[in-house]
Amino acid sequence: MRPPRSLSTRPMRIVPKLELRGTQLAGWTPDAGGRELTQGILFDEDVRIPLPDGVELIADLFRPAALGPVPVLIGWAVYVKDTERLGGGPFIDESGVCPFVIRCGYAVLRVQPRGTGRSGGVAPAEMSSDEERADCHAAIQWAAAQPWCNGSVGMTGMSYFAIAQLLVAATRPPALKAIFPYKAMTDIYRHGFFKGGAAFSGIIELFAAFEKVVPPRIPAGLRHLLSHALNRPRFAMQMSDPAKTERMVRGFLRKHPPPEAALRGYVSRLFDHTFDDDDYWRRKSACSSLEAIDIPVCIATDFGAQDLHFFGAFELWHRLKGEKCLFIGPPEYTFPWSNYQRELVAWYDWRLKGIDNGYSRLPRVRYWLRGAERWEAAEDWPMPDAVPLRLHLARGAAEARGPQLLSSTPPPPASQSYLAMPSTSFKIPEVDGLEAQVLRFATPPFETDVRMVGPVTLQLHFTATAIDTYFIVRLSDIGPDGARTKLSFGWLLASHRTIDFARSNPTEIVHDHRSVAARQLVPGEPADVRFSLNPIANLFRAGHRLELEIGSRPELLSTAAGEGFDMFHWDPVPYRSRNTLLFGAEQPSVLELSLRPPRNSP
Repeated sequence: MRPPRSLSTRPMRIVPKLELRGTQLAGWTPDAGGRELTQGILFDEDVRIPLPDGVELIADLFRPAALGPVPVLIGWAVYVKDTERLGGGPFIDESGVCPFVIRCGYAVLRVQPRGTGRSGGVAPAEMSSDEERADCHAAIQWAAAQPWCNGSVGMTGMSYFAIAQLLVAATRPPALKAIFPYKAMTDIYRHGFFKGGAAFSGIIELFAAFEKVVPPRIPAGLRHLLSHALNRPRFAMQMSDPAKTERMVRGFLRKHPPPEAALRGYVSRLFDHTFDDDDYWRRKSACSSLEAIDIPVCIATDFGAQDLHFFGAFELWHRLKGEKCLFIGPPEYTFPWSNYQRELVAWYDWRLKGIDNGYSRLPRVRYWLRGAERWEAAEDWPMPDAVPLRLHLARGAAEARGPQLLSSTPPPPASQSYLAMPSTSFKIPEVDGLEAQVLRFATPPFETDVRMVGPVTLQLHFTATAIDTYFIVRLSDIGPDGARTKLSFGWLLASHRTIDFARSNPTEIVHDHRSVAARQLVPGEPADVRFSLNPIANLFRAGHRLELEIGSRPELLSTAAGEGFDMFHWDPVPYRSRNTLLFGAEQPSVLELSLRPPRNSP
């Protein structure tokens, strides 16, 4: 093994332009800490980290100048670090705004895992392997022993970086004192690569592109220089918008084909592991070891994380046994990851530095109430003071394309149908004017302000003309002028409708996605599905309506990054089908929500 290279002692010449954007604090202001202690930053590229088996990982190390040993925050992800800190995307630039964090008195160590990028060794065949967790554990202990670290380690980053925090925390490295997983998924199958049992082809393709591909290297100095030109909000949004990212990725893959290992992983996920059999997916997921986490966790997400990063926060809340807090922010789509950096620093000021900044006195749960545009608090989730609300789907307009009803009382027996049509199927354009592909149900205008906070569940009683079909639903706040605020989404492949009661929690109905639990439909025979939409927190103002839309094609019920949401492409409809929803007291189709009592404020 080569001797360690001495670290630099001079401030880095070109500091990347990475700005704080979006919401920074979840409804409070720290009493102390959270301020920049130095302007100088020391930077070392490709620091070598020895592993017990002799393999060396490489990492980028950033340290505050003239502060001595400090806590270190580790960022760990298979994405190639040499594409980060450009300032304008891509969406995998998820480790945070390191210049701000460093100036607040932390070292940041961005580690490249085994066999990815330019690190040594051979990458494990699959993500989140036991070997990757052991390597991350070893890197944490190595960092804590370095002279520039005071022995305390935390972690930083969202998405893959956040999942890595959960996985390694379950191995209990002694130096890891607390974590801050922002937008983590706990189950790679149901929260990631499959949506209600349907393959999430868009994200599987993107992950194959970024998992093990080694793009042309851009030296750090050049990347940092380019960030001063590229770090503009509009450019960053264009670069990281999911639809545009998918097109860019396909072009990138044509020029830089992924290695065979990545291709085999892509094929395996899409074709060989379409069910959650033999715990194939669960072994790779944080949900397999959450009870082993014994350090403080700040659980964080936002209401824009509808696709990948939402339900994981609530599974963490329900299953973690140690110290924890939870916040859910307004929908924001910020790349490079740049929101909640002040919250991250405040959390670690308390947990790693022992600063009494008021964090210990915060409510356990904080959430952004949409419609009122304010933060609210509670001591648990779901809200202990919540009152259940059941709204029955009912026949309204005679035409399926017209408005249907959401009623607080059971309606008389009736039905309404729509066409489930694959996105790729050819159709005569005039069909859209003849038959509905989306059904819309709405409440009458609310007479007073109504505060809905908590889980959302939908039960549908239906028939289909195919042996399987897909449901995608969208919940919105409709203003008196018709303006739509999108609140929540949900989805389920009907053949995956068997509920796993042992794994379900108060916020999420978990389905049994094993092949032995799959149940085909019998065309024309009634069936029931029950599934969760993403939770909401919304104040419906007087005069507004709650609208529920039901269809089968994602592009008809989608949203965009510009609205604060992250949603990628998928084409889940397995067969052409006429789906007929059945209504009535004996065959209920019901939407279930939670009301919080009104509070005396505007």
